[in-house]
Amino acid sequence: MPFGLRVAISITLLLLAGRAGARWALHRAELAAEAELHWHGAAEGARLSAETGRPLLYDFSASWCAPCRRMKRELFGRREHAAWIGERFVCVRVEDGWDGDGLDDAAAAELRRTLEVEGFPTLLLLQDGRELGRLVGYPGRDEVLRFLGARSSDPGDETAAGPAPVGPHRSTP
Repeated sequence: MPFGLRVAISITLLLLAGRAGARWALHRAELAAEAELHWHGAAEGARLSAETGRPLLYDFSASWCAPCRRMKRELFGRREHAAWIGERFVCVRVEDGWDGDGLDDAAAAELRRTLEVEGFPTLLLLQDGRELGRLVGYPGRDEVLRFLGARSSDPGDETAAGPAPVGPHRSTP
């Protein structure tokens, strides 16, 4: 094999390895940020919401759902956003029939049916059994933060976050 070809192959392999390493580092940082956001099971989340007075934030998601994965990465995977959300809401993730309490597919399906979840991702905010808002789909990080800020347990968030987004969502007062 000619020397020039060996050099070109070596450089290509080094570039690919560097890119893979950078992707892995970013993925690890996202996982660490999301780990800072404490996800509760449905029963524990309801109890904590009642005790603390913070709204309950349900994240209905699926591993096969591309917008769900994007939301995890762009919103829950960033430390500053994870910390902000965790301070204001009690978070419950129901993903692929599992909610941390060990709900099986049938129980998770019943929860989705009871809460009228029709698609993924769906963010649902409840307080004292009353729906504060619902966002179906992922319109982007900034829109979701505005949606959450307008319904936060922190009264100053509505002004800072601006009005509720006008994207593909269904919101209830």
